[in-house]
Amino acid sequence: MVCAMKINFLLDSSSTAKLLSSAEYRKLPPELSPGLQPTNMSVEDLNGHALLVHGIGQFQVCLEDVPHKATLLVVDMDLPAMLGQDFLLEFVDHINYKTKLLHTERATIQCWTANDHTATEVKIKRTVSIPANHGVLVPVSLADGSDLTEIGFLEQLSTFDDEIQVLDGLVNTKSDQIYVNILNHSDRPVKLQGHTTVGICRNVHKVEQDRAKQTVSIKEDPSQAHNNEETLPDHLLELFQRSSIHLDEEQKDALFQLIMEYIDTR
Repeated sequence: MVCAMKINFLLDSSSTAKLLSSAEYRKLPPELSPGLQPTNMSVEDLNGHALLVHGIGQFQVCLEDVPHKATLLVVDMDLPAMLGQDFLLEFVDHINYKTKLLHTERATIQCWTANDHTATEVKIKRTVSIPANHGVLVPVSLADGSDLTEIGFLEQLSTFDDEIQVLDGLVNTKSDQIYVNILNHSDRPVKLQGHTTVGICRNVHKVEQDRAKQTVSIKEDPSQAHNNEETLPDHLLELFQRSSIHLDEEQKDALFQLIMEYIDTR
């Protein structure tokens, strides 16, 4: 994030400057956006064409909620933002290119390869609460599953909370009803905000069709999904089924989350 606004950065080890596009700069909250100072620095794109430089400023850049003070050049360019050699040398301990993880002293950051059509982020559709030492089936969406194979493999994001476990499994990437089982191993309730990235979905090129049908995490009815996974005790499951007869899918899911939130109430 830059000044509390989410922005995607390109990590370019060949760049000698940190850049922010003028379009993104104009979107920053006015009360948090720093003023720009004139500069005689020039910037060129990969083809050697000069980019219009609007100025330079001191910005707060947050990576995985860890703030860094960064001097950014604001220029006219198509990319939203870019981090270069100077940032890598100052803040980055090492990069695992296999897992695409960037390690700093205070955080581990999941990176993504530009135009990679073999994997995409998995995001929670809406805010959910998970009671202590419980698991919940959570509806998720794929950031961009258009180019994935029909059967994909979903795995937990390496940088996600240690006390939270997203169960790996096969999913139908073409379905609009994808659920994942998320477990809370801590002794306190946990709230996951909507649109939080919890995993990665990758292409699966060779999968036995019978096995895929058995393991794919697609449920046509949330009440049936919860029943199959036995996430509710029998007495609460009966209550849920009776109360959700005339509810649509979203209302059923909201009811289920409400029951799970107060499952330990005495």
